[in-house]
Amino acid sequence: MQVVRVEMEGITTSFRYPHFMWGRHPTFEMPPPATIYGHICSAVGEWVDPAEVSFGYTFTHEGRGEDLEHVHAVSAGTGKPLRERDRGVVFAEPVNTQGNVNPLTREFLFRPRMTLYVSPAKYAEFFESPYYSTILGRSQDLMSYRSVEVVELERALQAYYEHTILPWEMQVRTRRGITILMPRYVDYSNDREPAFERYVLLQSRVVLRPTDESQEDLVEEERPVIRYEDETMEHWVDPHSPEHKGAKRGVWMHRFTE
Repeated sequence: MQVVRVEMEGITTSFRYPHFMWGRHPTFEMPPPATIYGHICSAVGEWVDPAEVSFGYTFTHEGRGEDLEHVHAVSAGTGKPLRERDRGVVFAEPVNTQGNVNPLTREFLFRPRMTLYVSPAKYAEFFESPYYSTILGRSQDLMSYRSVEVVELERALQAYYEHTILPWEMQVRTRRGITILMPRYVDYSNDREPAFERYVLLQSRVVLRPTDESQEDLVEEERPVIRYEDETMEHWVDPHSPEHKGAKRGVWMHRFTE
């Protein structure tokens, strides 16, 4: 499979849980698929067909932090005059807009790094010269592309996965990982209707081994995360990734729509 591989890094990023509006805003450990879709569209400069694109990634950061931010909540005014007194003079002006400044605590990730794989490979030209500013997360979370190149993913019987997300169906075959609900796609043509999907979030390296291999002599980090009865099943791997015990890093390609 021919894909475009984009290496990027930044100073901070944050992926807000969509149902947290006030108070403390925690962040996802990794970017949701909907965030990746927005990032691709930002590079292209327009909405792309979500059924045309698939993606995979590895994502790391160097730690978490918290920052105090102000949210300016603005709404339409009542239109009724608002009386104010200044130096003995009363002013009465109709209120068209009104709002409040609300402080909140936002969690962020420090020094994020991501290797993004996007198919089809024709999108390489857009990442080489992105239409909009390169961000990941909030509008102030600037990122820098360190390399953009077209690579050929290969099929292999052995692979390892790390710092990525897998389909939720893999949770019955996993020993490690966290099940998490993430926004998969936001349909801006339909009043921003969101679609959510469950995934398995991997924060460490896990390897694939035959299902009939003895596991008593393996440390926890080396126990299989994915178990298949069919040992001939192949996985997409990046041939240019670091090698671990004879295996290359697996790349699970996700889709934004069914």
